[in-house]
Amino acid sequence: MKTTLINISAACLLALAMTACSSDDEKTFGVTPDAASVSFTPRSGGAVMHYALPSNLDIQSIRVRYTDAQGKEDIVEGSYLADSLTLVGFNEARTDVPAYISYVNRQGDVSQVKKPPFETLYKKAPASLVLSETGAISCFSTP
Repeated sequence: MKTTLINISAACLLALAMTACSSDDEKTFGVTPDAASVSFTPRSGGAVMHYALPSNLDIQSIRVRYTDAQGKEDIVEGSYLADSLTLVGFNEARTDVPAYISYVNRQGDVSQVKKPPFETLYKKAPASLVLSETGAISCFSTP
């Protein structure tokens, strides 16, 4: 009786070990962001990325990775609750800045990456109001 119980337990453990060690290569997150579902609008100091997530229930968010003007890599994520992301960190106008766009599913897996470029505009300094000794107000803006 004891030997039979040990054999059954060993068989169950062996079966669990075989299924736990199976390859998950077939379960890749093979969705690629569609270039038509993403557009960029250049803004002062960066850009706004407008997006539409597909109706795939497994997709939880969209992730954008880019490098700002100082060389720092930034990651911004958006969900179904919004339709745009703000990409910041640029003081000058730039063209062909690569954005690495991917989807994230509910398990945290990242999809294949799409790399569309975006443009930024020159970041204008805010206007300054100066009160002179005579009481006149002047407005200055640095170019």
